[in-house]
Parts: sequence; C-alpha cells; structure tokens
Amino acid sequence: MTPDLQSLASPSAESMMVSERAYFGVAAGPFDARALSEAKGQALSSVSEAWYRLHGEAWIGVRVPLVLASVRQPAGSYLDEAAWGNPELRLARRFTLVRNAKLTLRLTLGAGVGVPLAEHAPSLMPNRALALANAMQGFAEPELFTPGELPLTPFGELDYASGSFRALALLKVPALFRVSDADLPDAESNPRPFALTPVFSLEARYSLTRHFGFALATQLTWDALPASEHVRSVPALQLMLRGSPYFELGRSGALFVDLQAPIAGLLGGNTVAFGLRASLQF
Repeated sequence: MTPDLQSLASPSAESMMVSERAYFGVAAGPFDARALSEAKGQALSSVSEAWYRLHGEAWIGVRVPLVLASVRQPAGSYLDEAAWGNPELRLARRFTLVRNAKLTLRLTLGAGVGVPLAEHAPSLMPNRALALANAMQGFAEPELFTPGELPLTPFGELDYASGSFRALALLKVPALFRVSDADLPDAESNPRPFALTPVFSLEARYSLTRHFGFALATQLTWDALPASEHVRSVPALQLMLRGSPYFELGRSGALFVDLQAPIAGLLGGNTVAFGLRASLQF
C-alpha cells in the first residue's frame, strides 16, 4: 500500500533497497466484459521492487508484478492462469522536514510510469487473473494490474517517527491511458480512453520490542473514472483494513505478515488476502 522506499531501518546510509511482496487470497470483483461481469477465484500475486539512490535523496526504482491465479469459470470449474502485470519505473525525492531528538518527519514525492505489457488474450483469462490481483488489493493498484493501459502514477508520502511509534500517510493518483482494447469486446465493455483511481492509505506502527511490533493500516480507493463504462454507473469508494505483526531484521531489513480485507463496498465479504512483505537495504 505504501511505496517500499520507506522501511523500518535508518535512512541515513543505504544506497539500495529491494523488497518482495507476495499475497495469496480469494476474491470476487467486477470485470470489464459485460458477459463476464465478475472475476472470481484464488490468486497469488507477487510484486518485486528495487530502489537505487542516484544522488543525495533522489532515488530510481522499478516494480515488476506477476500473478498466478485459479479463475472460476461460468459453469463452476476453475482454470489456472499466469499473467504478467505492467512493469513500472519510478523516480522519487525524499525531503527531511524535521529531525531532532524527539521526532523525524519526512516527505517523499515521486511518480511512476508503467510499460503497457500486462498480459491479455481473447479468452480473457489473463485479464481476469489480473483483475483478481487488483481486487485483493482493494482496487488500489490498477497501474500494475490493468492490461491495455499506459499508467502514470504520481504519489506523495509523509513519514512520521517518534520513539517506538511511526505513521505513514500515502496519496497516489494512478492515471491510465488506454493504448489497446486488451482483447475486450467493445460492444460489451465500452472501454474508456482514460481512467483515474485516487488512493489514500494510512499506516500506524508500534514497536513492542527492539525486533517486534504491530502495524494497522486503512486504505480508501476511489474509482473516480473506471476503465470501462459498464463496470459502475457512479464513482465507487472501497475501504480496506490490514493488520500486520512485523519483525525487524537488524538495522537492514524488515518482514511484515499481513492479513487484509476490504470492508463493505463492492468487495466486502467476498475478498480476503494473506501476505508477506520483506525488505532489505544495503
């Protein structure tokens, strides 16, 4: 939910950070083809990420998503499908607003541009697998999991730390520019040339011991302009909650164990995911 440029360890000396995020869950969410208006099944999604310090507090990063899914068919059977999402190149600049003995406040501003390589096919199986992965994230990552789109995603994050407490607030605004129909039938999906999905998330962390703590996060996604006209007739809000015990791996990394689920909305009651987030800096 937040850019993995932020981690538990000290930001003063690292020059490179890598992270892996893997989630497994069940989901049922809207799909862009009217004849198959729901994507339903189980999925394992993975997002590999790396950041490299260019100069000072300027960073360059890349994200690569992959989905393995078992997609429910209209007759009730399940078919397995693997699909790449849209790789994303990111640039970010981190600013230290306040740093003293009591607290640290930092601001990170950046943007990502995706390469429209997400898999799609006339069978719509990879399209539906990617839709499952996005549903597991509460619709919050269309830039990674929407085929046929060129994504541009500006983001900003505030990072507050004081003693054992830390809070991170993220706002990102994925804008998707359609470059192909992604094998969607025009008569059934009416794909839009432009889609917009602002996402706001807030995560609070508290270290109970030197190496162990707990995090609680909330995320609100606003599907302001859906990628296809028929999916929703009015803008939709989706709330998601996540709880995460975490473990600090010395001063160079962290491991989060996540349980997350959308609350109410289109996904409430039929989507839940369990995941791991690991990061390492050196």
